[in-house]
Amino acid sequence: MSYPIVMTGRLTHTSLVTGVIWRALLLCTAIAQISGNTVIFPDELPQCGRTSAKFGGGNQVKAQTIKSGDFPWLAAVGQLKNQQTVNGYIIQRRHFSALCGGTLITNRHVLSAAHCFLHPSVISPPNHVRLGEHHLRRDGDGAQYFLIVEKRSNNYNKVTNSNDIIILKLDRDVTFNGQISPACLPSQLLEQEYAQKRLTVVGWGMTTQSKLNSLVPMREEPEHVPLRECQQLYRNIDPSQPITKNHICAGRGKADSCMGDSGGPLNFQSGRGSN
Repeated sequence: MSYPIVMTGRLTHTSLVTGVIWRALLLCTAIAQISGNTVIFPDELPQCGRTSAKFGGGNQVKAQTIKSGDFPWLAAVGQLKNQQTVNGYIIQRRHFSALCGGTLITNRHVLSAAHCFLHPSVISPPNHVRLGEHHLRRDGDGAQYFLIVEKRSNNYNKVTNSNDIIILKLDRDVTFNGQISPACLPSQLLEQEYAQKRLTVVGWGMTTQSKLNSLVPMREEPEHVPLRECQQLYRNIDPSQPITKNHICAGRGKADSCMGDSGGPLNFQSGRGSN
């Protein structure tokens, strides 16, 4: 049984000499209050991080599909349009469009990226979260829809993309099962703790081959890039987006996440629990 740690943040898809760098906000301080109500930390939940997925199966360069339930905290964040009928005729079928990823962290909250909701280019922000998702076009795979009733972010900067994190409150409690359960989050994390770990990115982002979003979640294992090296690279190519101690860099062109993966989890396996 695995107890992975999950970090969620913004994808910055920048071509470098050394490849693509993936930026993720580190959740070094777990959020204790949402909307004035105390929230149980994910790592205090006995169900957090439980998965049969294998971490670090080798130098995985190409994206691979995951099995249903491999990452049960993975959320699809997007827009749900209900079926519409006129005089008994269906003019629009129920349709869900995934725009970003997210991570289930409690039985009522999902973590995602603030720019998915607050960036000026976002005309129609996501209104629903889909959990237990595997195939985006199938409703019979155990997936459940939840309405987003509240959004909380703090000092998101649209220019520098700092504090690109948002907490979504769902309209009802989530019942955990084999396909839906929360992730564990790091309450404190130092670079040396994850530098030697296998990092895994999962999501429905755009595939390299088709340039279309994948209908099933994909996983890749980007290589960790030391913070100082990443800071120097970004100073040279984009000084407007500084890399700080609140970021993780991974990529080097071997594997990376893509458009549509923003807000989704960057996972690694910790030594807690049974491991």
